[in-house]
Amino acid sequence: SSGPSWVIGGLSGIVLAFLMRQKRQLAIFFLVLLSAFTVNTLSAKMVSGTRYSIILGLFLIPYAWFFVDRALVFLKGRRKIVLILFLIFPAVNFWQVTQKSFTVMSEVLFVLPPEIKAVALWLKNNVCAEETLIISADRYDVLQNSIVLQSGISPKMCIITYMPVGGKSFFENKEGFERYILTHRTRYLVLNSESDLQKVLNFKLDQKKQRLGDVSFEAAFEQNGAGFGKYIIYRISYPESSGSGEDA
Repeated sequence: SSGPSWVIGGLSGIVLAFLMRQKRQLAIFFLVLLSAFTVNTLSAKMVSGTRYSIILGLFLIPYAWFFVDRALVFLKGRRKIVLILFLIFPAVNFWQVTQKSFTVMSEVLFVLPPEIKAVALWLKNNVCAEETLIISADRYDVLQNSIVLQSGISPKMCIITYMPVGGKSFFENKEGFERYILTHRTRYLVLNSESDLQKVLNFKLDQKKQRLGDVSFEAAFEQNGAGFGKYIIYRISYPESSGSGEDA
């Protein structure tokens, strides 16, 4: 959220460099780099992604520091102006953080693809409060939390399997997954066709019923995920001998 302030400081430093006739050749060099990168970013339609657009500010680092240096020289002895700036700068950045947080939450709650809302609605209407479920993340790790929020299911009842980031988990193989669901008596599995969990389970997605050891999975709901793979909600059934006869 402090990126805009950094960019403004950098551009201001370049303007000062020209006005004060200092480091102008270097300023031209950075402006050429900045322009070239901007054109490439816009042509690739990446400017909407913060992780791409913030790179533009990297070209301005030398002149942001030049601006800060000149500003400190100007502000020396001007205590009232310094006090005002110390109040304004955090307030501006706090507003950006608040606005960004509100935008993200709005997208999570209200701007979801209708296909994902359909998955959440099915869970809301069919999963009881005491039933547990596993939700596999899509390949971008973006929609699984939205599904939980939209469904109204308590996060305590959900386990979300993210893409592996190093280390081991009980979902890295079929045996570990089977042990987990048998131990925790998990009732539903929300499986994304492009998830890492699907790569582990290797379910045949065109079949209504799947089996993993003594545990059976029956597809209760299917929904394409608007570019995020297909979501299949499986109802999990256990053998009578494992202590859950009503699930068999």
